[in-house]
Amino acid sequence: MKNKESTKASLSKRILFALKILIQNACGWTTVLILIALISSLSVLFQIKSLEKIINLIVSNKMNDLPIAILIWGISFLLLNLFSLSRKYIEIHINEKMEKRMIPRIIQKYSMLDYATYEQKENQDLFQFVDAYSHRVITVLVSIFVSIASAIVTIIGYLIIFYQASFILGVVAIVLCIPVFAMCFKASYIEMRQQWTMTKDIRKRYYFQRLFADKNALQEIKSFNSGKYFINESDRLTEIINSDMKRNLGKVGRLKIYIEFLCCAFLLFTMLWITKLLLSGDVLLGSFVIVIESVSIFTGLVLNISEDCSQIVRISENVGYIIRFIELKDGKNVQAKAEYSGNEGYAIVFDHVSFSYPDGKKVLEDVSFKIKKGESISFVGENGCGKSTVVKLLCGLYTPDSGRIFIEDTPIDELTNDQLRKKLMVVFQDAVSYQLTLRENVAFGNIEYIKHDSKICEALRIVGAENLISDTKGLDYDLGYIQENSVDISGGEWQRVSISRAFLSDADLLVFDEPTAALDPIAEAKLYKSIYNVIEKKKKTAILISHRLASGRYADRILVMANGNIVEEGTHDELIKKNGLYCDMFEKQSSWYR
Repeated sequence: MKNKESTKASLSKRILFALKILIQNACGWTTVLILIALISSLSVLFQIKSLEKIINLIVSNKMNDLPIAILIWGISFLLLNLFSLSRKYIEIHINEKMEKRMIPRIIQKYSMLDYATYEQKENQDLFQFVDAYSHRVITVLVSIFVSIASAIVTIIGYLIIFYQASFILGVVAIVLCIPVFAMCFKASYIEMRQQWTMTKDIRKRYYFQRLFADKNALQEIKSFNSGKYFINESDRLTEIINSDMKRNLGKVGRLKIYIEFLCCAFLLFTMLWITKLLLSGDVLLGSFVIVIESVSIFTGLVLNISEDCSQIVRISENVGYIIRFIELKDGKNVQAKAEYSGNEGYAIVFDHVSFSYPDGKKVLEDVSFKIKKGESISFVGENGCGKSTVVKLLCGLYTPDSGRIFIEDTPIDELTNDQLRKKLMVVFQDAVSYQLTLRENVAFGNIEYIKHDSKICEALRIVGAENLISDTKGLDYDLGYIQENSVDISGGEWQRVSISRAFLSDADLLVFDEPTAALDPIAEAKLYKSIYNVIEKKKKTAILISHRLASGRYADRILVMANGNIVEEGTHDELIKKNGLYCDMFEKQSSWYR
């Protein structure tokens, strides 16, 4: 019972939210839609009553008043159909207004979310349903709601007609509506609950099917001959989904049969009852005709509401995802404050920083270090030791559980996003390979330089990717595989392009998080040497993370991490002499090449 009440409350909240959004973004056209729906639904009573009068005038041979009655009937007929005639036209204009305002809003919301929000499992269904075109379900929800409201007003008009013809007929019609509407909502609830339970299975099935369209995944599937497994798993999930669907559709189908039976019973009762009243002289021929005409329309409206109720509950679930999405907490949005003293000369300071994942797993424990301006630091350690977490904390993607992080003299939590991006440039291991031009791929490091060919070419030269510049098209040809004439470059070349973005940036602090995983050791060593030379020449502060320890030999200092803390630090030679963890790791890696 409690679940049903909360569902109804959620449904009303979603409808009010959709109406609010539509009024905010397309107030004029939404108002017109509601007014036309109201006028159309109210005109039914005038149409039916004018038809009744026409028939009675003809039967009583009062032809003088007939033209006026016909005119009133014609006007009411046009008004009755006004909603259905103009609805599509109005909805086109509403959608146009919504696209101009809601698409940027949703994209902006995604850009403002905390990075940790994406890692929370409860948000996965949310991100599956909410995209730049989710505003369309808001428009559809309001449209269906207006249709239902209009149909209810029309039904009330028919109830008045039944009541005027016969008190008993009016009572029976009202009594009919109660169980029919109750069964409509029950059927809608079953369909909505089905969508809740099926979502995770549908998402997993979609993942299996999407693997076959992914180039990297497909090469493994072919190599391992695992395609049959994924197909079987997809079929198994399809069977589960279809089984649940058939069971729930069976329940819904039975409810709709009951609704159809009640409507047919009412139709039969009305015809018999109104015929009896006509034969006994209790109603005129005009009343008989309009009741007979009205009863089929009335039952049709009731059945349409049954379908609309199912649809509105189902669509409202998607609107619920939009509400939850908008209510997600944005990332930090702070005003810059006065700078702190005490960290002069340091580009980065981690002061007793600890961090845990939302599931409680501790990643960093009381980490402290300082990096001087213009210094190059190499973080090394085994997988899972916390290297990448340090980078994400530094980028503001994570918020520490305790301790403080300073960039220069300012705590990171007092820097605005724009200020942080101007100070810091990051290249991640899984950097995006944009299916765009070479120019755009590099220019995302500093979009202000997108027209500066010399700067873009210099950034590519630094990372050894000048060979990608086309003799005929220069920087303006498409990379990837989406466009017809695009060029799909190798994984190593993609990584060089992503690294080149850092050297287009004006930031004084550069961070490279495992950026060369796709390169062979020799190419990686050459690239790192080039990177260190440029960093030194331009007096940049740099943090480099690599699983190959040889790259750290060029760094001013190496910080060795283990179990979420820094356990050793020094130059390469100093750490080798200590004969500790770094020395052990270096010797093991060196043995691979002997």
